[in-house]
Amino acid sequence: MRTHNLLRTKLIASRALQPRTHRQSISASFQKADFSANSANSQPANSNGGTIKVSVTPSGLKTASDDGYTPVASLGIYLSAGSSMEMDTKAGLSHLFSKMAFRSTKLRSDLRLYRDIEKIGGIIEKQAGRNFVQYHINVLPDNLEEAFVILSETTLTPCFHDWDIKTMKQNCRNDYDELMKNGEASVMEALHAAAFYDDVSLGRPVYSLDNLETFDGETLWKFYDSHVNKSNSAITAYGIKHELLTSMATAYFSELPTSSTTSQAPASKYVGGEYRVKNLSHAHTYVALAFQTGGKSSNDYANCQVLKALLSARLRGTNMQGFLVGYDDVGLVGAMGYAPPEEAGALVDRLAAELKKIASNLPSQKEVDAAKSIATLDVLSESNVRSNRMSILGSAALSQALVPTQNIIFDGVTANSIMHLAHQSLKKLPSLASVGRLSNVPHLQDVLPKLK
Repeated sequence: MRTHNLLRTKLIASRALQPRTHRQSISASFQKADFSANSANSQPANSNGGTIKVSVTPSGLKTASDDGYTPVASLGIYLSAGSSMEMDTKAGLSHLFSKMAFRSTKLRSDLRLYRDIEKIGGIIEKQAGRNFVQYHINVLPDNLEEAFVILSETTLTPCFHDWDIKTMKQNCRNDYDELMKNGEASVMEALHAAAFYDDVSLGRPVYSLDNLETFDGETLWKFYDSHVNKSNSAITAYGIKHELLTSMATAYFSELPTSSTTSQAPASKYVGGEYRVKNLSHAHTYVALAFQTGGKSSNDYANCQVLKALLSARLRGTNMQGFLVGYDDVGLVGAMGYAPPEEAGALVDRLAAELKKIASNLPSQKEVDAAKSIATLDVLSESNVRSNRMSILGSAALSQALVPTQNIIFDGVTANSIMHLAHQSLKKLPSLASVGRLSNVPHLQDVLPKLK
């Protein structure tokens, strides 16, 4: 039922008006300096002093929390969705659906909801990726219950009005235009197309305008029915205790539908190859060269992270950098850079030389130690971005798996393991992507001999 019991939702909304003493009890559950002991479904304290816990409530709601200290609490919804699960006729739908969060609901207009979010000092974020859609609200602890009401309302009683859809379609176009202006982001999108084909799983673009005009309320409702349910959704929280999250989730999300079908992306099949995007508006030419590695669940992933850090350290001070893109079952590690169009050939030669060098020569222990430190800082920096933190929690909730802590995942990385990983990776067909003015960018067949 699309309304998901409006009478119940109105009752829930009224709870936000309870006496201040009740809200103070919620604030007391907001971490200050002390942190609770680990439980069976928790991991050791992480970088912010907190503990990540995952659980499934008796009613089947998947939850994950990080109770680490932060002056602002975050509450979110994470969906097993994204561009990798889309078909040709639905390319770009995940992106549009993410935009529809925190818009008009059955109980509040878009303007009223916006003002109510503003009244509690809330900041909302929406994001779509290749394997997820997520949205969350950030508030001070005194406004936590109102945030739960708003999050449940936008999740359980959305209204996909035509005027809302029209507005959000323009936002999707704006995102696409910004991507096209960003050379580094564009070349990473092109790299996915080179590595996985541009019309299959991870090769599909996150932003696509091909079908945008055809999407309407019915299209969005079909997406909603497929993904917004207990099998494919997770409720996440950063900055509050897990016990509070589960109790509030039970109170506010009991109407979340049940589904026997779990959304799953097609298996990621790496193919390797070349993808070139001619864009004369860029002053520079952007190039990325990468190889297949194991994904986040691989035993080699820690080596991949340190390898990326080692590449970045060696390229520091240049117009190049190492990178690592990781998914559950596959990863891409390599180097990227930019140069004036007439120097694009030399740029590709330098990228190839650096990758070959790291696969052929044992790095010094000093380099390895420094790379481990850089890798640790990279992981911590990325996880401290709030949207990334919420994504980590959402993935953990859906899989009911814990996240490795940064102080232990690099212990087994050695100079030999790094070189072995690079050597094995170079045996596979690489992926080469380029964006900009391409007349001086060599084709992949001309680059391959330079990697031997």
